[in-house]
Amino acid sequence: MHRTLFLNLAILFIATGQSRGNDATEAKALLDRAIKAAGGEAVLAKFKAARFKSKGILYVGDEKVSLTSDWTYQRFDQLRSTVVLEKSDGKRLEITEVVNGDRGWLKVNNDPTEEVGKDYFQARKEQMYSNWIMRLIPLTAKEIGLTLLPETTVGDRPAVGLEATHPDHHSVKLWFDKESALVIKIAERIKDPETGKEVNQEIMFASFKEVQGRRVAHRAVYFRDGKKKGEEEITEVTLSERVDDNLFTKP
Repeated sequence: MHRTLFLNLAILFIATGQSRGNDATEAKALLDRAIKAAGGEAVLAKFKAARFKSKGILYVGDEKVSLTSDWTYQRFDQLRSTVVLEKSDGKRLEITEVVNGDRGWLKVNNDPTEEVGKDYFQARKEQMYSNWIMRLIPLTAKEIGLTLLPETTVGDRPAVGLEATHPDHHSVKLWFDKESALVIKIAERIKDPETGKEVNQEIMFASFKEVQGRRVAHRAVYFRDGKKKGEEEITEVTLSERVDDNLFTKP
């Protein structure tokens, strides 16, 4: 009896180990395929900075607010963005945000620039981390764990996914088009700026175009707790190996 129990436990242990090993191998294979589809390791590793311009719509309650944005990031710790919001009644709001290492600032219209509080800063840094790992190369770092997600459907496309975990950051789920291996959805827990509460945010990507050898999504649709919150069309993309650090000084 004891021998049978031992053998059963041994078989379970070996089978579990094999499953984990297979999962790790399949996760790496999926990531390798996604890197190749997005432009290849050399291209993705080369460009550590990017500038995006976009236009779109935010849904605030029952109201649609038009937006234009111009933002530049470098690595995972530098960001400068200017977002202009315009309501149907003509009211206009211009917000400039800068994050540089362990400091961040906000400037609204012509008001004096304010340094952001700790909670806001931490939430923004987490979103910058999510943006960073979407370059895919950071997912190869040894401190990031990758777990396969069940196959699903994103829009009308079959998709396979990975969950990325890091000891210093929140987990992020990425889904890849099963056929093309391009990232078509990302999901994470974020702090909603409207309510201050944590929500599930999902972003779906489409309209991929080649930019300097890299495949870049030119359309994004945002959801929070399943409710559509915005949609955006990328109008211009510039990839750079590096941009001037002076861009990320206090606005």
